[in-house]
Amino acid sequence: MIEESKLFQKVVEIISDEFPENDTEIARETVAEDVIGWDSMAHVSLIAMIEEAFSVRFSGAEIVNFENVGGLFDLLKDKLSKK
Repeated sequence: MIEESKLFQKVVEIISDEFPENDTEIARETVAEDVIGWDSMAHVSLIAMIEEAFSVRFSGAEIVNFENVGGLFDLLKDKLSKK
């Protein structure tokens, strides 16, 4: 499996690509409200980008239940560990 720091960096890159107008540093504690342009529609698009990049699928409950980037990252790590 990919090294954790590299995996997190890839997630940050995807978020940064999805929200190019954002100037806030993306960290584990970052929430959608911190990122310029991250609304409910953009959230769906972002999840689709992450699913495609890592060949994983999130359930509807998983998509709405994580609280911050760290929660998304932990969920992704869990999915990848089960592949």
